[in-house]
Amino acid sequence: MSFSELYESELSNGRWENSPKPAQHQEGEPDTSVACSPSSVFSWEASHPHLLPLSSQNFLTLDLHGDPRESYPHTPMVIDGVVLPKTPEELQAERRLHTVPYMVGFKKKEFGCFLPTLMGYPLSEGKLNQKTAMSLLWKSYPFVHIPKELIPEAIEKYLGGTDDPVKKKDLFLDLMGDVLFGVPSVIVAGTTKEHASTGPEKGLCRTFLH
Repeated sequence: MSFSELYESELSNGRWENSPKPAQHQEGEPDTSVACSPSSVFSWEASHPHLLPLSSQNFLTLDLHGDPRESYPHTPMVIDGVVLPKTPEELQAERRLHTVPYMVGFKKKEFGCFLPTLMGYPLSEGKLNQKTAMSLLWKSYPFVHIPKELIPEAIEKYLGGTDDPVKKKDLFLDLMGDVLFGVPSVIVAGTTKEHASTGPEKGLCRTFLH
């Protein structure tokens, strides 16, 4: 059963009776109404104890204890056949996306600001050793999807050039930034450039990497 079907079922059974009615608004003004109230969310959770409670999900939080392959710190993409008939990668490869101007890129220290703290990375001491770096990268699997057997090689490639634990910490953050932001940006930019050089949008794409 899809979420929309489940929602309609719950609505017909009166489980969402606390949901406020959509507010009336004048044409041309933004609609500020909400879909449900907090009380209705908790009511829905109470009636579905077999599902993960919406209020207790630790979004974007690193799990340092469990198996990272079984951790889901963010909402997964849903290929519903309507909004997303296929994955974005497949749609882009088939050129089934609207042509719109956009900018894609990343900065030098993409993972070096508030993200490590927000996501619970234990880096408050400002230093890191090789063994801990490998453990943290493996625990980051839900975000980076690097297989366990490739962890040592990746860590050696980025951190192997220094024995300074402070520099190792900075290099680990560089690794995370590259995997989470740099590589996806380059892939999207490269695919878009390739399509624009051969398709009807030929000459309209400008790709800059700095």
